[in-house]
Amino acid sequence: MPATTRHPRPRRIRAAAARLVAGFLFALTATALAAQVATVERPAELGERTLRVGTVGSARGSELALVWHGPATEETIAPPAGRTGTLRDEPVALVGAAGLRGLAWLEGDTRQSYAVRFAASAAAGWGSIEEVAPPGPGSQLALAAAELADGRILLVWAAFDGQDDEIFFALRGAAGGWSAPARIDADDALPDITPAAIATGEGALVAWSAFDGEDYRVAVARFDGERFRPARWLGPPASLYPAFEPGPGEPLVVYRNARPRGWSVAELDRSGAVRRQAFVASDEREPPAIVERGATLRLGWGERRVESPWR
Repeated sequence: MPATTRHPRPRRIRAAAARLVAGFLFALTATALAAQVATVERPAELGERTLRVGTVGSARGSELALVWHGPATEETIAPPAGRTGTLRDEPVALVGAAGLRGLAWLEGDTRQSYAVRFAASAAAGWGSIEEVAPPGPGSQLALAAAELADGRILLVWAAFDGQDDEIFFALRGAAGGWSAPARIDADDALPDITPAAIATGEGALVAWSAFDGEDYRVAVARFDGERFRPARWLGPPASLYPAFEPGPGEPLVVYRNARPRGWSVAELDRSGAVRRQAFVASDEREPPAIVERGATLRLGWGERRVESPWR
């Protein structure tokens, strides 16, 4: 991370706090499943269809749920077979121009023993389950993914390394096979949580909330196609929960500000440097939608619209 003043390590704020987990029944009709999944959705759009992924579960465990929503139809997709843990959590679907590429998720018997897993999409459903990262000394949470321009898949997540949470990544080659999990940035004995990822050109950008010794603040690092470049600060102190906004043009990252309360939007170049940014004071807990990104940025929460000048 960029240089910081060292302080005694605080009690870790676990990445689990940034992710919601569903607690629904296993036995659901397709219609009921679609309604339940929508409450924990991670949507991915393909033409006129949207894939919503989430989890359904009970005291016995949890399972992955995937539903395609079309203009007049809904199609439920069976999750990959061959589970070995009672809990499956945080599914992330990779959807491109050719359709569903694959599905990543966390699996284990407890939230402290999750492994990172992946299954490629196949003509007859799913390919074999691939273990990206085995269970570690503690939790592995906050899974995010991006498909690179050359067909490789980048997975990132927060993992407890025995001392604090760090951001790890792994790469799947275009023909298959995963690299060994590795830290994105140097181990600094300070917690890093809630990563987000987006493909850019031949590489990708990854943003997360990093503790600087006194506050959490948003950091970003660029993957240049071969390795990660050193991280840089993106947000001010007390900035949290970064999320990339897909769409044309330069990458946009949205993050929450605690002081003052509100939401920031930063337009980045492909190195991760800020080109311009905007801020909206707000007590809204959910991130805004980007309605328009012209000379003035327009954000929305439901029917509410807010404009903010770039600076």
